[in-house]
Amino acid sequence: MISFKQITFISLAVSVLLACEDVPDFEPDQSVPVVEAFLYEGAAVEDITISEVIPFDSASFDSSISDLEIEIFWNGNTFFLEESAENNGKYFYPGDDLPILKGETYEMFFTYNNQPITASTTVPEAPFNLNLSTNIVELPQILDFSDLISLGESDNIQINLDWDSESENYFFVVIIIF
Repeated sequence: MISFKQITFISLAVSVLLACEDVPDFEPDQSVPVVEAFLYEGAAVEDITISEVIPFDSASFDSSISDLEIEIFWNGNTFFLEESAENNGKYFYPGDDLPILKGETYEMFFTYNNQPITASTTVPEAPFNLNLSTNIVELPQILDFSDLISLGESDNIQINLDWDSESENYFFVVIIIF
């Protein structure tokens, strides 16, 4: 006869095995683009960076992707971005005829390694009555894993933000200066 412990163990083992899923491995020779783009209401389009995923243990620090033909679609029009002469992989729109308006949806398209890459966003309303607990956080240099753990346990990396929003949207901004 099967005991309660055996039934519990078998049930637990089956649950664990059924709950497991295959996580695809990152192939180091596979080039996957990363799009980091920000549109700000009323501001020029100048904050779009295209790079590629690199392994954590890679010796390479420059993962920027250059020479792309990036298009932004808005209101039935197409706007072509240009690459910055100073920063590889950083793109901007040189004209002044692309207004960034709250509530409007903008789409981006480019081809990378013969694959279409698309993204879209709707510009949220700007937050009002914004309060910051501080506007500068200085972080120590991280040389090893113990430095990272110490940083995570530190209280000096926390910033509290409060704002009012009629639509209850969430906003998150991080600017890191090295």
